[in-house]
Order: sequence, then C-alpha cells, then structure tokens
Amino acid sequence: MPRFNVETRILRIESLINRLKSGQEVSLRDFTLALSLKQRKGYKALWREQKELRDYLKNKPTEITEYEHKLNKALLANGRYEAYVGPKHTHDERIKLKNLGIKAESLFEDALENLEELLSLDPNLRIWFDRDIVFGVHGTVGTTPEQMPRVITSKSYENLNKDGARNNFGLKTKSEIKIDVLEQTLAEFKLDMASDDEQVKTKQVEQEQSLKLKELMKGIKGQNRL
Repeated sequence: MPRFNVETRILRIESLINRLKSGQEVSLRDFTLALSLKQRKGYKALWREQKELRDYLKNKPTEITEYEHKLNKALLANGRYEAYVGPKHTHDERIKLKNLGIKAESLFEDALENLEELLSLDPNLRIWFDRDIVFGVHGTVGTTPEQMPRVITSKSYENLNKDGARNNFGLKTKSEIKIDVLEQTLAEFKLDMASDDEQVKTKQVEQEQSLKLKELMKGIKGQNRL
C-alpha cells in the first residue's frame, strides 16, 4: 500500500479515536471503513464476549443471589428498627424496640454466616463483592448496614465498588471496545510505517556504501595505472 494512503488512514483512525473518547458518535460505516476484514471480525468477537459477560452478570450464581436475599431481609428489618428508634415511654414500646434491634442483628448474622460458608466453599466468588472480606473479631465485616459486603452489581449507596463489574470482570462499553480495536489498528499501521522507514534507511546505507566502494575502486585503479 502506498505510504500516502497509510498516512491518510492513520489520520482518519486518530480522528475516530478522538471523537469516541470525547463522547461523540461514530457511524458504523466510518468505523468499519477504518478496519480490515480481520479487524472487523476481531471487533465482532470482542463485542460478542461483552454481551455474554452482561448476560452472566444478570444471571448471578445461585450462591450470590441467596446471600443478596438474606442481606435484603436484614436491611428491611434494620429499616423497621431505625424507623422505630426514639423516646419510648411505655414498657411495651421499649420491648418492641429491643426486639426489632435483636431481629435485625440476627438477620445480619445469618447473612454473614451464609457469606462465610459460600466463600469457604468457593473463594473465587469473592470477585462478586465490593470489598476485601475478612471475617473474625478484627475483620472487615460486621452486623451493620455499612459493614455488610455488597454485590458489585448492587445499586446501593453502600456499594464501595460501583465500577466492580468493570474492574473485576473487565466490562466495557461498545465505544470502549471500538477505541481498543482502533488503537490496535493504529499501532499496527505505525509499526508498518516504522518498518518501511527502516527499509528506506537500510537502502540508503547500502547505496552510500556502494558509492564509497566505487570511489575506492576508482582510486585503486588510478594508482595501478601510474
């Protein structure tokens, strides 16, 4: 391919990358024209993997959904307890408040026990949670809403890793996949151009050496004639 065409394609690809990074739309036609057939197939394969990942995140393992169910029960019970907190003037009111608190804490404990069991059986499930989980007296979890680990797909304010699906599973948007493919294509073109430059330099050196050799031979022949 002529060098001019390669440079033109590089400029076009750089323009598409900048547009995508700035949040602008890039038409499918412009995107596909910048790629070779092999690169287009690569993009389709990457996006297919991302769609499969999205399906996987929607259909969480049974162990994770079971923990979420137990956690939600505990949070609802804690919400009822906190709504009832305040000055209590009768014995029955104080007893009710105490019982609501005990029930909420018991449900949090149940959820934590469930979490500890499922992680002991399959430590790989830790990838689903928003924080490092350490059990025990000096651990990182406890029986308060703030201390309870959240699943990374949770919309809860207490989710400490709202980018968990991205960080833990490599979830990317369609635009990000396009940028990755375009940047890879750009790197390949620049590498080809660098190779072309090396070839040109090599030929120049060879030509210079050939001229020097010819001049040297002329000088030797002139001396022999004398």
